[in-house]
Amino acid sequence: MKRSWSVLMILSIFIIIGIALGGSEKVEASNTSYDELKLTKVNDIEVYNYYYEINNITVDNALYPHFDRRVYKFTLDEDGFVKLIITADKLIKTVTKLSSSNSNTSIHTPNISATVYRDEKLIFQVIPTITALGEVNGETKEKVALDKGTYYVEIRTDNYQPSSSTSYTRVQGQSELILYYQPVYSDEIYRPSSVGMENPIQVDERFLGLLTVANPKDYYSFEIKERSLVKFKYMYESLKKAKFVLYGEDRGVLITKQFVGNNQWNQDELLLDKGVYYCSLETLTAGDGGRTNLEITSTPYKLVLSQKGTTKNSYITVETIEVPKEVRYLRGKLTQDDINNSKWKTAPDITEDLQFGVNKTGSYSVRVVDDNGNMFIETINVKKCDNTAPSKPKIKGYVAGEYEVTGTAEKDSIVTVLYNNREYKTITSSNGDYACVINSRLTKNSKVEVYAQDISGNISNSAVVTVK
Repeated sequence: MKRSWSVLMILSIFIIIGIALGGSEKVEASNTSYDELKLTKVNDIEVYNYYYEINNITVDNALYPHFDRRVYKFTLDEDGFVKLIITADKLIKTVTKLSSSNSNTSIHTPNISATVYRDEKLIFQVIPTITALGEVNGETKEKVALDKGTYYVEIRTDNYQPSSSTSYTRVQGQSELILYYQPVYSDEIYRPSSVGMENPIQVDERFLGLLTVANPKDYYSFEIKERSLVKFKYMYESLKKAKFVLYGEDRGVLITKQFVGNNQWNQDELLLDKGVYYCSLETLTAGDGGRTNLEITSTPYKLVLSQKGTTKNSYITVETIEVPKEVRYLRGKLTQDDINNSKWKTAPDITEDLQFGVNKTGSYSVRVVDDNGNMFIETINVKKCDNTAPSKPKIKGYVAGEYEVTGTAEKDSIVTVLYNNREYKTITSSNGDYACVINSRLTKNSKVEVYAQDISGNISNSAVVTVK
């Protein structure tokens, strides 16, 4: 009977100590003085490293200040990747059951876990919990991308006295914690970036970035100095899904593309006018992160309209991309909003000549289409132009039985010969001479009509003769 009372007294003492030390543990959790963990800095976190720093964690959940939980910290001087390994093979776990007559102690497999938090209050978890069980180590499955700064590691094992006043679990010994760290270079100025604090990108240069657990979205800004076909190439090293978004000057969305990283280049292109634009890269998986590559290149898509001549032979020349698919023009001031106007289908096609005559003042618009279907418009305003019709041509040669009509007209004009209800065209020489071949013999008493059109589009009166 005395032995039973002794056992109960010992148990009561343990309970009182546990309650008292439990209050001390709460004070410990709010204490900002945490032991600093040693980092093992490596060049590549995904390969085996022969050298590593071991953090020895002394565990005894029955004695203050260890208990079942202890908090440490580590500091990253640069953004980078982190992985943890924790061991339990040097821990001993015993479960003691008490009764009125005796006590029974049994040996169990020990376990210990580590969880990394971004904040001292242990609210924002950044690395999933790893748990070592006996001889099986706990290890971070995938490298975790973290921003530079201080992080907090909570080491936890079984509670000393979980629920019963007649049994208690004790874990004691030493655990080893290895904390691998690979610094990562980044071109980013703002960490984290945000709307209004975008990282500037230079066109035609590659930009290296990093998405992290705490900052899974990066923002960028870039400037297009002239209308250009802009190509976006982007890469994310994670195997998980990510998203690329392109925004206009008003921050309206122009392109949204989801993709799987896997270190493969993805590509989009869009015709953009001069201005400042924005884009973003973000991971779509919580807790994911990794390096990014972003490259923006541009090909100028010029469209320059120039007027030649104001009082004589006025026309517009078009300077644009090297091999346009289609170039057409319309009278009037049209904008990019009119790019698909149905009038363009019947507008004059000047793809070959890249010029057109003007004989009326006002605005003229030109639309260019490339092989990919990109379309763009430019407008010119004509204030003065040639609106005087050429003189009536002269017909000098029109012999019956021949296939040719000859004569003179305004130099460099287009001469049209009408014979047997068919039109035949030719261009006068610099001296004003023309010779037009027709596909049927001239016959007596048949009529030949000829008129000229100058470069501006002005048309002369017709000259008419009868074949003798």
